[in-house]
Amino acid sequence: MTKFLIERNFGHITSEELAQNATRSLRTIKESFPQLTWEYSHVLKTKDGIRTACVYLGPTEEMVREHSRQANLPLESVSPVIGTVTPKDFEG
Repeated sequence: MTKFLIERNFGHITSEELAQNATRSLRTIKESFPQLTWEYSHVLKTKDGIRTACVYLGPTEEMVREHSRQANLPLESVSPVIGTVTPKDFEG
């Protein structure tokens, strides 16, 4: 499985609307995309509204994109994660 970072821009939505989107995403995974795993999301408050950076595991980028389409979720980008670093990786 490949790890993907998915960036979404929800605009100015409420916490309740964000929760509804998350519920719809999970339902779509369960019903149509059992090969996908939503690991976690960072929720960001920006001047343009709510954005998320989500980490998913899945077989293909196309499947991640199709999940977003079927769940009616905004999708700005999908990028394969090729590594993770922490400050400890650079301590001398």
